[in-house]
Amino acid sequence: MSPQPPDPHIDTAPGAPPAANTAQSNVPAPLDGASPIAPAPQSSSGSVPAHNAADVRADNKPLPPRKRLALVAAVAIVALASLAIEHHKGWFGAGLAIDPKTVMNLLAPLLLTAGFIERAVEIIISPWRDGGASILQDRVDRLQKQIAEADPTVARELSNSLGVAQQQFYYYKGTTQRYAFCASIIMSFAAAVVGVTALGRFLPSPPTIGGDQLTWFKVYDVGLSACLLAGGADGLHSVINLFTTFFNTTTQRTQDARNADSK
Repeated sequence: MSPQPPDPHIDTAPGAPPAANTAQSNVPAPLDGASPIAPAPQSSSGSVPAHNAADVRADNKPLPPRKRLALVAAVAIVALASLAIEHHKGWFGAGLAIDPKTVMNLLAPLLLTAGFIERAVEIIISPWRDGGASILQDRVDRLQKQIAEADPTVARELSNSLGVAQQQFYYYKGTTQRYAFCASIIMSFAAAVVGVTALGRFLPSPPTIGGDQLTWFKVYDVGLSACLLAGGADGLHSVINLFTTFFNTTTQRTQDARNADSK
């Protein structure tokens, strides 16, 4: 029996022998940061199964009961230790002075720094990772186009390759996000250490606390501010909007109640 000519719907290099398995011949080669993944299961109808980032890495599964219990116990121990230290040293209240009218002005440097960090991380990560993401996205688009133009038999075979390409693309994006987070958290900690903090702006002058309490307050403020900065300007802006909206609504209700009583 003479060999059959290659299928026109499948990309093959000129002069290359026909692949023995169509699904395997279209599996994209992994890039840097995208480990090879086994072909995804295919439904009985031949349609492409849905894929997301949780399908790619097993560590995205929910924590087992023992680990969840250990996490809750660790949080409880830290909380109890904090309360014990507070009671032993007499640390009751930091005396923060919060005025809804000045919150936006006080936190404006934090918002601006968060925006700068976002842009800096984008400049650092994009030249390094965007090329690989574009290649993987192009593979997914090409396979989707081939499936749309192919006959049902070939489309069912190509759907497995599409699932693998999608998984590699999602894994690559997840890896990029982890790199971006590491760069962002480092820059955010540096900014917090040099004075771009959140809670410290609400301390009265002079502070009503001192000694060890003030030291630990500053340490906590640095950690909290670094996390807020790493979360981005949009998250900070939404928190500030929620805060100001709450206080404005409460003030308006109080004023309306007073006006009603005066009548």
